[in-house]
Amino acid sequence: MTTTWNHLDHDPSSHASRAAERTTIELRVTIYHSAGGADHATGQAFSNVEAANRALIDLATANDHAVGGVILEPDPSSTVTGAYHVIIHWGTSSDRYHLDTASCAP
Repeated sequence: MTTTWNHLDHDPSSHASRAAERTTIELRVTIYHSAGGADHATGQAFSNVEAANRALIDLATANDHAVGGVILEPDPSSTVTGAYHVIIHWGTSSDRYHLDTASCAP
């Protein structure tokens, strides 16, 4: 009896590439104020960095009226390659929206 070799089932790189395709990018916010700060998920998730960055650009544009201004720039501390972050200064507090690798979806 002959077993058919299935390249995709046995090639470790194919498993890695499929896992990379399922990686979820999560939009998170850290709120800073005089008493400290807290980081939490916003509930928004993306399958690629381009869509996630587009959401950050839209967020920055929608909040350009903030008292202290808005900063949109590449995020050097992100776990997501090519990610931006947005910092919105409200006067007594600041919100930092950033991207993180949330999980691998099933």
